Amino acid sequence: MPLQILAIGVQAENPDINRVYSAFEAPSLFDYDIVIADVDSFLPKGYEDRLPKDEFIEIQRNDRYVFEKAICKLLEEAKLLVEKGGMLVCLVRPIRGITWNWYDSANKREDSKFVSNYDWIPVLDLDYRVKSGFGRRKKICDDTNPFANYLKMTDTCWMAYFENIDRLNLQIQKLALNDAGKPIAMHISIDKGSIVFLPISERANAGDIIVDCAVRSLKKTRERPPPSWMKDIKIPKEDAFQKSLQTLAENISELQTEYQAAITKFEEETLVKKLLYEKDELLEESVRKAFEELGFTLTRKDDKDWIASSDAGEAILEVTGSDGSIDIDKLRQLLNYLIDDYTESGVERKAILVGNHFANDPPDARGEPFTRKVLEESKVNSICLLPTVELFKIICYLREGRMKADELRKKIVDTIGIFKLA
Repeated sequence: MPLQILAIGVQAENPDINRVYSAFEAPSLFDYDIVIADVDSFLPKGYEDRLPKDEFIEIQRNDRYVFEKAICKLLEEAKLLVEKGGMLVCLVRPIRGITWNWYDSANKREDSKFVSNYDWIPVLDLDYRVKSGFGRRKKICDDTNPFANYLKMTDTCWMAYFENIDRLNLQIQKLALNDAGKPIAMHISIDKGSIVFLPISERANAGDIIVDCAVRSLKKTRERPPPSWMKDIKIPKEDAFQKSLQTLAENISELQTEYQAAITKFEEETLVKKLLYEKDELLEESVRKAFEELGFTLTRKDDKDWIASSDAGEAILEVTGSDGSIDIDKLRQLLNYLIDDYTESGVERKAILVGNHFANDPPDARGEPFTRKVLEESKVNSICLLPTVELFKIICYLREGRMKADELRKKIVDTIGIFKLA
């Protein structure tokens, strides 16, 4: 009897796969052998596009009962699927979900209930282990695992990872890790069945590939292990087949290594583009890399952003991103750093405020990078105001050979007010 497979919120072209857009449209999960679902498919229609990651949105009171009933049904069906020996494959995304207010009659007070996009999966407190992130680099823990081919695809990227999974007290096999050693894919054995968590893929036929992996995995778990005497039984040309497979595996491994090195190089070279749209830590990281490429030595000190040293002098950097012009608060924060640093070290350092203004807009459609107050204060205190748009141009000039690194370093350190390359 062929395996019964259901895909929820996952693209698949195989006509033998039953496909539905939302978990609320799905037939009984336990009627299937394999269910592949995007964790966000539990969200009610109309809410999925309104929910940012790591946030909960309040649902309308009239929708609350329908939603709560549907979630309980999905959770019970997922439990039955796993208990009977089926496989639930979940595509991992950041935490987000629904909240509503309800009256706690026992304590006579209003309370709030939160339901995440992981609460329909039969693993207790799983959502507390999910952390947001993003990356394409991954370390495959077991090349022989049926899901390894999916995880190796360059289109596969992770949007969340797991922490403290040992506290789940379950039989867990890690399938892939990110560069920090955190699981981004794992296989959990529960009762007779299993739950597999995988990163997402941008490939159009990703669902079909996952189905192939899941079928092989389920078949592997259901097969009897061959008895010891089977090793002495050979079919014609078996050794030749095995040798050919080994050669192919070695070639794939070598190409994968070369490709991963090329990906790493590409990411390093194009990191400068993040200067034009990132904020917070990722913006700070791209600024640090840009300054190092210019020949500055950067060191971290206390809660200041960075101290940049070079033959042109030393400077304290403050890095910030904004949806509008950079306001006076960041400049005053930088001035406080500057005063504290001089009081402590007695060394006079330049102050540089690096700002990504109007970060959501194209560079040529942005308003003024800094407010009038910031510009006035910068001139009084000899501060360089460096828009990341200009820093991006600086790196491009350097790589094109239009200016030398020492000229660019000196120009930055000598600037008072807004830096302009040309």
